[in-house]
Amino acid sequence: MRSEDIIAVREALEQLRKNEPFEKALGRVLRKRRNTFEDYIRIVGEIREFARKKKISLRDAGQLIVDELEKKKGEQDHDDC
Repeated sequence: MRSEDIIAVREALEQLRKNEPFEKALGRVLRKRRNTFEDYIRIVGEIREFARKKKISLRDAGQLIVDELEKKKGEQDHDDC
């Protein structure tokens, strides 16, 4: 997944409303960012596949993907010092 996609996933998680499906929040964020429907399908497909493999919810899968990117970014920042 591209880093800009992961940023959109993070935004969707941050803007998730009570009792709202993760896909709906992600769609709203992607529309605001002027992404295409194909982008939405690709991102949701990747998250669904990850969630299926881990046997977790889409929201939890999205959070793990975001956490993984932030962990890698933190390691890179630490290596640069």
